[in-house]
Amino acid sequence: MAGPQGTEFVTVFMQNYNPSYNNTYLQLFITGYQTDTTATVWVNKSNFKKNVILKQSSVSPTTIPPNFELLGVSKSYNVVVVQSDKEISITSMNFKALSADTSVIYPVSSLGTEYYIVTPLNGPSDSFKEFAVVSAGEPTNVDIYLKGEVTFQEETYLAGSKLTVLLEAYNAIQLLSKDDLSGSRVVSQKPVAVLSGHTCSWKNTQCNHVYEQLLPVSSWDTTFIVPPIVYQTKTDIVFVAASQKTTINYQSGSTKESKALSAGQVAVLDVEVKTPLFISASAGIQVIYYCTGWQDKLGTYDTTLINIPSINSYCSSYYLIGFQDFDNYGMLVARSEDVSKLTFNKKEMSGLSWSSIIGTEYSWSTQPLTKGFSFQMLENPSSFLLLSYGTTQENNYGSQAICKSLFLNYGYSFSTGYI
Repeated sequence: MAGPQGTEFVTVFMQNYNPSYNNTYLQLFITGYQTDTTATVWVNKSNFKKNVILKQSSVSPTTIPPNFELLGVSKSYNVVVVQSDKEISITSMNFKALSADTSVIYPVSSLGTEYYIVTPLNGPSDSFKEFAVVSAGEPTNVDIYLKGEVTFQEETYLAGSKLTVLLEAYNAIQLLSKDDLSGSRVVSQKPVAVLSGHTCSWKNTQCNHVYEQLLPVSSWDTTFIVPPIVYQTKTDIVFVAASQKTTINYQSGSTKESKALSAGQVAVLDVEVKTPLFISASAGIQVIYYCTGWQDKLGTYDTTLINIPSINSYCSSYYLIGFQDFDNYGMLVARSEDVSKLTFNKKEMSGLSWSSIIGTEYSWSTQPLTKGFSFQMLENPSSFLLLSYGTTQENNYGSQAICKSLFLNYGYSFSTGYI
């Protein structure tokens, strides 16, 4: 899988719960890698344009006006475009009062032409499963093979039908449904970005907007470790999507199970409390972690959605952003023999409690950060995984941390633990 760095990005801010909700903050957190990097942020067919100057190893929060949120089922030019003279990376945050989430935004160079949708199921009666397809600088026809009913431009498309739409350059379509849209297939002539989630999903607590930018099928892989959110007191969920006939083997603690999947099928696996999940597959799969929310003595924490990178796409260094008004954390997975070599802002990490992941050579832990906005760097001589999440009362966010440099571990064969 390619890294998140690039010089051109396209994205949208999907509908976050109720359009009448106030305190809307649509933000891009743009990370620079080289001195004197200039990024230009603009929204198609609008007067909004902003230049951002970045220093080496720095992040700049950039606010997008709230009127560019996509509302309802729509075809829209509210596409946010970021172009830079040197490589950057981007994390987006879609925030409303008590309803927020984040996602890594992938560059145009990493986009593809085939995707499978994942949408969490449950939410209040005025919420929807949702996804958006976003074109880059070229027009493209998009075929959407639906697993649930949607209405678009006053025409109803039933589950099993195909919706075809022409997207002009820097154009987007957002679809909402009461039905489960998981397993819907998106096929385009030109590379597109696809974001998927729920306007406001719930399971154990109140609802929260959740979303992730999806990876194209061409970037899928076969081995994954899902570290649990350490404070979760309930069972979480992992969605595993297949694009072809696939057998997945998965292990939770000492329990091993297998499941056969067909093309377009999305399996739902449990992530037990404080128990990592190890998954391997006979063909490429997409793995997305759904935190179902929890309550404890300190408060109530809502749902979030996190795209899980494969073991082959682990990195040797990451930037980790902490967000304002949240208690921020980094979720770590590293080879057990290397956990003592991890550094935090060039200093030795201390005080972490590591637990081994049965059936693998890896261990997992959680690094607490300070509350509020921060920008940290974690490094290791070998590859490891870093996920980012944050909690605050009746809210949550989660996403990957920003991979600073890929670790190319040629000649290393990962043992799945299955015979």
